[in-house]
Amino acid sequence: MGAGVLLLVASGAVTGSPAAAEAMLEVNGWWYKPNQVPNNLFVPPAPPGVPSDGLWVAADPSGPVGIAAVRYLAFGAGTLTLKFSPSGNNGIASIAACVALTKWDGASAGRWEGKPIYDCSRQSVGVLSKDKSEMAWPLDPSMQKEAGVYDIVLAPIGPVPFSASFNVPRSSNLVTDGSGSPEPVPATAESFDPTEDAPSGGDFAPFETTFPVLDESRTAAPVDVGSEAPPATPRITTQIVPAVANPLALPDDRNERLAAMVGLGLLLLGAWWFGGRTVRAPRLLGSVAGRANAVILDPADLPADVTDAPVRGIGRFSRPRV
Repeated sequence: MGAGVLLLVASGAVTGSPAAAEAMLEVNGWWYKPNQVPNNLFVPPAPPGVPSDGLWVAADPSGPVGIAAVRYLAFGAGTLTLKFSPSGNNGIASIAACVALTKWDGASAGRWEGKPIYDCSRQSVGVLSKDKSEMAWPLDPSMQKEAGVYDIVLAPIGPVPFSASFNVPRSSNLVTDGSGSPEPVPATAESFDPTEDAPSGGDFAPFETTFPVLDESRTAAPVDVGSEAPPATPRITTQIVPAVANPLALPDDRNERLAAMVGLGLLLLGAWWFGGRTVRAPRLLGSVAGRANAVILDPADLPADVTDAPVRGIGRFSRPRV
């Protein structure tokens, strides 16, 4: 019996620590400040060195230029680790993992007004590895607005400009301890109002949510052993505030942009055609046009009162005046 107990202890069945659990990546994206209203006809290219479907976070003296976001389905505390692209770490990267407050969809160099609003009051500052090839952020369940969902925004912090691009994120980049249902973020009495303007800079907003609501439709009464399916695990959900609408945003219609480009091309073609036309000589008009074939008279044949008359007039109107 003693040997059996020792074998169980050594295998971790009795006192072993919880095994690491791999999370599932649901969606990721990043947003680019130069891609915003009124640039509806031109989409700026992504910065050099950013991998396809990768992430880019950057800041300049004016503030954030690029932010990224990832959404993982996972329980328990863990660590998010992202590897820099080959030329992706320029400057001293200072990036915090913050909580997303609004809905967002995956994007690559997305429009700046479509970026998620986030709160950094519960932030996790990224830590560089010794070889500076990757950055890690420790996460805990208090950063989950919804149980089992890490909705994280990677935002630049600090005044020092930098640029950092990461390889394509995978599910394996977040590893948690797989512990039970975490405590949701404590709610406040007031909810976030999407109609109010964001604080200065437009990148941070107070972390305010509504009270968590238990989804009773997914909660079932206990069933007897041997039933076909166990009861569904209740899931804590909270109201997700829609993204703040930009009053300056214009409809982004591909057909309208195409029509505008065709119209601009026709204008340029017309200017080129008219500019290449040969300039015609001026033509005489009216009564002056009939004098083109006038007979030149010899002054000797003119009367004396005409030849002796003073010449008055300017240019083609100059002639002897009687």
